[in-house]
Amino acid sequence: YYAGGAPLAQGVTTTPDGKAFVEFANVVLNDNEPGHIVCWGYVVDSSNAIWSTVFGQVARTGRQAPGMDPGVFINFWSPPALNNSGNIAFAATLQEPGWNYDSFWSNTSGKLAAVAWEGQLAPGAPAGAWFSKLDEYDTLNKIYYAGPTLSGAVKIAFRAVIAGPGVYETNDRGIWTDLSGTMELFVRSGSPAPCSRLANHLQNAIFRSFSHPLLNREGQLAFSAWTYNPDTFDVWGIWATDRAGNLTPIVQTGDVLEVRPGDFRTVADAGPGLDRVHGGLILQTSWPPGWSPPSGEDGRGRSFNDLGKLVFWAEFTDGSHGIFVAQVPDDLSIDDADGDCISVATDNCPMTANPGQEDADNDGIGDVCDPPPPVVPGPSGPVTRAASMTVPASATASVSGTAIKITMVELQNPVPPNLPANPPPDFSAYESAICTAAGEMNGCARWV
Repeated sequence: YYAGGAPLAQGVTTTPDGKAFVEFANVVLNDNEPGHIVCWGYVVDSSNAIWSTVFGQVARTGRQAPGMDPGVFINFWSPPALNNSGNIAFAATLQEPGWNYDSFWSNTSGKLAAVAWEGQLAPGAPAGAWFSKLDEYDTLNKIYYAGPTLSGAVKIAFRAVIAGPGVYETNDRGIWTDLSGTMELFVRSGSPAPCSRLANHLQNAIFRSFSHPLLNREGQLAFSAWTYNPDTFDVWGIWATDRAGNLTPIVQTGDVLEVRPGDFRTVADAGPGLDRVHGGLILQTSWPPGWSPPSGEDGRGRSFNDLGKLVFWAEFTDGSHGIFVAQVPDDLSIDDADGDCISVATDNCPMTANPGQEDADNDGIGDVCDPPPPVVPGPSGPVTRAASMTVPASATASVSGTAIKITMVELQNPVPPNLPANPPPDFSAYESAICTAAGEMNGCARWV
């Protein structure tokens, strides 16, 4: 291997069995010094090898696949992923008598081992269901999402299709990851999409399909997905997890984004050939078609970094479009303390759930957080609202708390209905309270 004329690995010209390399391709370099490399090597005997400057020959076509006897490698269809620890992940086709099948591999356990393979019982799926497809052609972007995702924290994630008992077209897709320490199903089509906003319908939306997942070093996962509501339509959304694995939407079609101060635009509905929000993960531009997603430590651009920042592009209903950066929350229990799917930064009632953000008086405080109307006590108990009346110019007023006490030196005609029927012979005035919240005379008037 050479870079700028300086050899990075000297003397590597043959395979362990002495066969000469004739060509190298799909070279990946990580960020460590002196820089570890993994690549494809084409061998003079027409075999292909995955070669690493850390581990040497990792795998080679025509050779036994470890732990998969009698399966042998016959093709590597995903250029390998690499992190700063030198760990590798890749996709390969195996051959056994009578059939060929695809598989995902990594050496994150300390030795090369299969992560998943077609025909394997799928963890977390209905009993008896198996992986039927580990790679899937994206008809929208006309590319394969190939290979497993490898993070800097030595974690794996991948997308797959399953088949078997209890599996139908509506629930046959999912994302698997070993973030918990063992490989398990993270999300599956047909399952509820938390906080989905479909045509102003909260909840009652389900996942239909997924893009390839992305991982960062902090154990956060991001992906885009179709969601749908039986009463509405399909929309794209970009989803991500906090560091505890709680899932939340980042942006969805129908959302309103402030592209600059005071300029609000609505994310357009996705349609055939207009992969607006899904493309927001920049899957087709941050790494070449058919490649495994980058780890951020392999010299390739990525759209989800270790700080939880996620870059996406969106197109709007007015035909404009742009690139945006979202901060994925570290802890949703803090960012959304009341669990209503609204960030505390914008929630008009952050400690009481109000997913609709209703605010009838437009005071910036949600209706469920508005204080109750004040109750003004009268001379003999709670005040009840009475008829309005005109206060004469000769009245005097004093303020106490939330009520105004008015002392009248002359009586208006007609007499307010709540005054006593017969005034005392020596009366000089009457007084009453005005509820400042309602602006009307209250029925606590009395002769004095």
